[in-house]
Amino acid sequence: MARKPVDSLLEAKLHPPPARTEWVVRTRLLEELQRATERPVTLIAAPAGYGKTTVATQWLASDSHPAAVAWISLDTSDNDPVRLWTHIATALDRAGCVIARDVSGFVATGRHDMLTAVLPKIVDGIAALSEDIALLFDDFEIVRSTECNAQIDFFIRHLPVNAHLVLITRADPILRLGRMRAAGQLSEIRADDLAFNVQEASSLLVADGVELSSVAVSELMHRTEGWPAGLYLAALSLTGRADPSEFVHHFSGSNRFIGDYLTEEVLSRLSDEARNFILDMSIVDRFSAPLCDHMIGGSQSARILRELEHSNLFLIPLDDEERWFRFHHLLARSPGAPSKWSTRAGQRCFTAARRTG
Repeated sequence: MARKPVDSLLEAKLHPPPARTEWVVRTRLLEELQRATERPVTLIAAPAGYGKTTVATQWLASDSHPAAVAWISLDTSDNDPVRLWTHIATALDRAGCVIARDVSGFVATGRHDMLTAVLPKIVDGIAALSEDIALLFDDFEIVRSTECNAQIDFFIRHLPVNAHLVLITRADPILRLGRMRAAGQLSEIRADDLAFNVQEASSLLVADGVELSSVAVSELMHRTEGWPAGLYLAALSLTGRADPSEFVHHFSGSNRFIGDYLTEEVLSRLSDEARNFILDMSIVDRFSAPLCDHMIGGSQSARILRELEHSNLFLIPLDDEERWFRFHHLLARSPGAPSKWSTRAGQRCFTAARRTG
């Protein structure tokens, strides 16, 4: 019997983006992701532009992923448990898991009994598969509902041995990550892993027809810190330039492509409080919560720093105690920031800098 077609919007949620031939193939990451599947859950967590979805897509296009795959691209509507599990169950159904004849009807009927009726049936459907299956949830940071996260946590605790869950996210999820780490159930791929190395950056530049000396490539790596989006945008800016090395020497967050990306993908998604904090603090090379409080005349800097770190917002700890931080080089002195720097903030900056050395 032919499978009943789903609507076009749902269809788009159930398929990963198509792999593109111009992407740099990052063999080391594909191998790392394959090793990660030896544990039940893999967390791919990093800021915007680190190629999280890209590497997952490349992995699925390789020969090493499990035979069955269920993909779901999450959106804000998935903070409703019925919609979330309808989409997950539909993705699993399309991957060969027998959940119910009417998936949406089954989930809707059990909406008040998710943990004892719906989720066990989904787990049983996965366990009944004769092959391994990978479940990939993209944009998982969108799921903020306490109820939905509690259900995902339950799902992880009861995940069958033939299943592997990959959570692709900009922010650390509200799940029991500590428990999973301690139990050896969690693999993590983060910004440091996803950052380009020199060889990968060189391959990207060559593919785009950009010729740089090894010294210039090293400088570009220093300025971008291997941030994939930054390197792609730098390559775009470098194409056709008579003196690309000179351009690299002055490449910064003030580049219009970098500025547009950071504004659209980072700053515009933040609360006014977090955005103003970043803009105010982007004028210093390193900072601590007390220094931030002194500069901006507030008392909430420690909380804001914790939230920024949890959200993977280009904040880099400088010590094991996480007392001192800095921003990514391209976010520091970010575009638009000068208009936010008041004379008062500038005076505080110079005063505090003298006090802290």
